Amino acid sequence: MLSGIEKVVVTVSAHQLDSFRSVEGRARQQWARSLADRGESWRDAGLHLVDSQPDSEMVDHLVYRFEGTTVECVSVS
Repeated sequence: MLSGIEKVVVTVSAHQLDSFRSVEGRARQQWARSLADRGESWRDAGLHLVDSQPDSEMVDHLVYRFEGTTVECVSVS
């Protein structure tokens, strides 16, 4: 049974020449850690890129913002 839904933002700063595949891989690693921290009842309901913009702290870098959705499932006895 579905008990809750949460949106989680994952940000990755990367050099503008880094491949998107590399950036997405780093975002998915952070996403997996975030899910693990939430506990066993939370499940991945998707992760997608929301936007990217220049990194204000690092030259030639972009900040990619991903949004993930988690759902909490509980068993009903």
